[in-house]
Amino acid sequence: IASSFSVLLAYDYILTFNSEVTLFWMGSRPSGATILFLLNRYNALVSQFLGVTPFPSSVEVCLSTAISVEVACVVLSALQYLPWAAFSALRSYALCLDPYRWPISATVFALSLVPLVTNMWVRTLDLPCPSSSDSS
Repeated sequence: IASSFSVLLAYDYILTFNSEVTLFWMGSRPSGATILFLLNRYNALVSQFLGVTPFPSSVEVCLSTAISVEVACVVLSALQYLPWAAFSALRSYALCLDPYRWPISATVFALSLVPLVTNMWVRTLDLPCPSSSDSS
């Protein structure tokens, strides 16, 4: 299922690449919206394809590659929350009245980052301690 989703995502990116180049890359200077769009678009693509990457058959190479890919997957999955949080904060900033814009936008941004912090905390609890095998 993951590989079919990756192919569908890549197909969508190929279909819309011409419009992306015209709308986002041909401009004079990249704006915050352009950076937010590109982060959201390509972070999802890279993390999706990294999740279906095959590993080598050698045990030593496989172990080091698996650890590297696992770290990259964790970092990329965590980074997906940043554009979402920024976009949510920008939406709340645009919709709120003037005296409440900054406090509400900051609150929305902070609450949108709660899954990122939670996932990072859980991932640190799941990782084995390097000295735990030596203590027995």
